[in-house]
Amino acid sequence: MTESSFLAEFRGNVTMECRFPTGGGETLSSLRVYWHRILPEPLLEVYKLESGKEDLSTQHHRYKGRVNLQKDRLKQGQAVLQMSNLSISDSGKYRCIVEQGGADYKEATLNVRAPYRNIKTAVTGKCQGPKGHLELSCEAEGFPLADVQWTDMSGHSFNTTTTTHKKNEEGLFIVKSYFKVKAGCGDIYNCTFKSGTTNEETSASLLFMDMNMTLETIGAHTSLELVVPLIVGLVLLLLLCPGFLFIMKRKRSKCFHSAGSIEDTAIYKQQEEKEPLETQTP
Repeated sequence: MTESSFLAEFRGNVTMECRFPTGGGETLSSLRVYWHRILPEPLLEVYKLESGKEDLSTQHHRYKGRVNLQKDRLKQGQAVLQMSNLSISDSGKYRCIVEQGGADYKEATLNVRAPYRNIKTAVTGKCQGPKGHLELSCEAEGFPLADVQWTDMSGHSFNTTTTTHKKNEEGLFIVKSYFKVKAGCGDIYNCTFKSGTTNEETSASLLFMDMNMTLETIGAHTSLELVVPLIVGLVLLLLLCPGFLFIMKRKRSKCFHSAGSIEDTAIYKQQEEKEPLETQTP
């Protein structure tokens, strides 16, 4: 084997290679290659090549249609086995036996893992006032068995949680964790699935909003959304008002003219003629 262990992903593919000496004058017609899974028991036949020809008559049904030997690499002294659509039960110790004149074998371990993705989250209860009693839950499937850790926005972890698990038909662990907390609207909590074997972590965040609002509460929120822009508009008007009045003062002639008052326009022109004289008087 080129490696003593292989790590692959659930429903993925893996390539395991077994090398053997060549150049002794033997032809591929005399070559025999056997792949078995030897642990856990019982022994299962994965693939067999007899006298240079593929023989799947005694192959275990678990591997039918999922394994392939790259025959073009046999001349290079490489018995390369490809396995697809991996399941958790494919994990174990494998042995490769090559017979051509003499015999040799190699062994390697295959570990199939399933990361805890697609975490399902749920919140039960209401976030009323500054703090409300809520029950949080996170659920995900994966392998191997993972621990679940809960943390808040500051990174503080909690030990008062309940975690359960069971296996489904595919050998995956269904892990569900519950956490009761007194939290306020807008608080964020994280649940993290940690696998000690693979050192992988997958997290999901829960942001608490008032998802159980009554019609009156929704109406109150809607009214507030209307009042806030109105207040902001009034504040901006007060801030811009002095500048607006200054501009209007500088352009009063245009304003009076547009009003159509010839008498007022004449008075304003007289005032404009006096103002420069007053500014020149020491």
